Amino acid sequence: MSDPRKPQIYRNVIDDLVKACREDQGQIGPRRVRAGVWNPNAKAGFIPAQHEINLLLQRLSAGEREILAGMLEESVQTGVFETLKVLEEHQIEPFLEGHEGSPYHDFVGRMNDWEWPEEQVMHESFCQDRFAVLALAGVSTRKAHVAAASWSAPALRRFREP
Repeated sequence: MSDPRKPQIYRNVIDDLVKACREDQGQIGPRRVRAGVWNPNAKAGFIPAQHEINLLLQRLSAGEREILAGMLEESVQTGVFETLKVLEEHQIEPFLEGHEGSPYHDFVGRMNDWEWPEEQVMHESFCQDRFAVLALAGVSTRKAHVAAASWSAPALRRFREP
């Protein structure tokens, strides 16, 4: 179950990773590909591998370069996604879990302009407290799930049977 009270640093890191993908390091390669020049300083005798990339990009149409640029953008996003998975797997705080499952789910959501769940988190936390009260009162887990669902259907997904 996700902790609705994630520290602000968690959100800042996720948002900074999104910014890096959209505006910073994650756009360097795609910008170069779209421009049709990987490295303007590369020559056959100086950085020959990058010179070959320049020649390749010059042969591609603008549409083909756009496809390649998109692939580079996706590869940077995949790198961030996989990094967040590793941080979670190795139980590195605050990436043990995310608002919506795993930290990489939050990253994907933010890449797609999803908002942080302020009001929803507060409501689900309230429903979680009600669930805890039912459990303390001796209500079976299954019945407590049904009762919690009657208070909030979205909160039900947060409660799992043991």
